[in-house]
Amino acid sequence: MTNERCDRLARVRQSRPRRGTGWRRVGSRSRQWRHGSTPTWVEKSNVVEARIDRQHVLTRGNPPEACFVMDEAALRRHPDDPAVMREQLEYILKTVELPNLTVQLAPFSRGLHAMLDGPMTLPTFDEGDDCVYVEPVGGGMVYSDAVGVASAKRPYDALRAEGLPPAGTARLIRSVMESL
Repeated sequence: MTNERCDRLARVRQSRPRRGTGWRRVGSRSRQWRHGSTPTWVEKSNVVEARIDRQHVLTRGNPPEACFVMDEAALRRHPDDPAVMREQLEYILKTVELPNLTVQLAPFSRGLHAMLDGPMTLPTFDEGDDCVYVEPVGGGMVYSDAVGVASAKRPYDALRAEGLPPAGTARLIRSVMESL
C-alpha cells in the first residue's frame, strides 16, 4: 500500500496466521526472511523501507482505528536469534498502549480457525471505501466488491470473537518473552 493511500486510512483490520503483522515488524525482525527465499537486495530494501514508512500511520494525528489478530504461531516461530524476537515482542507490547490500537492473539488452545489460509488486510479509507487484500500462497488479491468484502469480514470477525482479549494477549506475549 502506498504512503498516499496509508495517509487516507480510517480503519485497518488485519489477521496474520503464521507470522507477526507487517505493520509492526521493525528493526532486525523486518530484515529477517523466510528460510529458502532469496529476494534481491533491492527487493529486500524496498520491503523493509515500505514497512518502516507505513508505521507512521498508527501514530499520526487522527490515526486510524487498527485491529490486528495474530495466531499464536506468530509468537512461537521465530528467528534463530532470540534477541530479534524479543525486540519484536517488546515493540508490540509498547504499541498496544496506543488508544487506537487493538492486538489480539488466536491461541492454540482455541483450535483451528478460518483465517489459517493466509494473511488478510481489511482497510477502510476516509472516503468510506472498504476493500480486502488476501495473500494466499503464490500471490495476493484485492477485492473491492461488496460481496467479496463481506465474505472476508465474516471469518475475521469470528476470529476476533474467539481471540484472547488484549490483556490476555499481553500476558501471553510476556510469557513467550520470558521463555526466550
